[in-house]
Amino acid sequence: MSGYGSGDRPGDEDPWRPPQDAGPGQPPFGQPPQPQFGQQPPQYGGPPGPPPHQDPSTPQYPQYPSAPPYGYGYPGGAPPAEPAQVPPVVHWASIAIITRSVLTILSTLVMFAQLDSILDEIQRHSDRVIDREALRGVLMAGAIVSLVVAVLFILLALQVRRGKNWARIVAIVFASFGIAAGLYSLSQAGQYGATLNLLDTVNLLLAVATVVLLVLEPSRAYFRAMSQKRW
Repeated sequence: MSGYGSGDRPGDEDPWRPPQDAGPGQPPFGQPPQPQFGQQPPQYGGPPGPPPHQDPSTPQYPQYPSAPPYGYGYPGGAPPAEPAQVPPVVHWASIAIITRSVLTILSTLVMFAQLDSILDEIQRHSDRVIDREALRGVLMAGAIVSLVVAVLFILLALQVRRGKNWARIVAIVFASFGIAAGLYSLSQAGQYGATLNLLDTVNLLLAVATVVLLVLEPSRAYFRAMSQKRW
């Protein structure tokens, strides 16, 4: 009769006996088998779990793409609205304002060149003796103011093209003053010479055109639209 742990029967192995060495090509006891050349190592376990130090019960939030770099893309995915196109009536009104400014500068230069002749004509049409030096100073001061106003009117025309309603109102008011001044100049046509009379006539017509163009409905609609867009 065989003794305990002799190993003659299944289950009689001696639990205290150290495991026998594995044969050639077999890994030692307790180590996974090594893959053969050209084979993938065996995979253990199921699908990967949550990252370490993260509670699986924590709700997961969707990942959103990062914002585009500065200068690329548009907020909301749509390009900005294009600026409203300047209607023809506003375009030609601004051209009339700029042309009036240029004519004012030309008239001022002509007046400087013909100042003595203008003073002579004023004296000839006057019933009393005038102070030529005082009148010369007044005319030169008025000419300098006209030059400054002409430059400001060019800037005003640019604001009219941009749809600024205050610029439209200012342009209409000053064009109305220009109409009154032009009518007065025509009534005194004989005192300023043919060149100045021609320039004053053209300036008067441009002033009338400016008022008419800026009060037409397409012009008013453009300024209303630009005002609402800014607000």
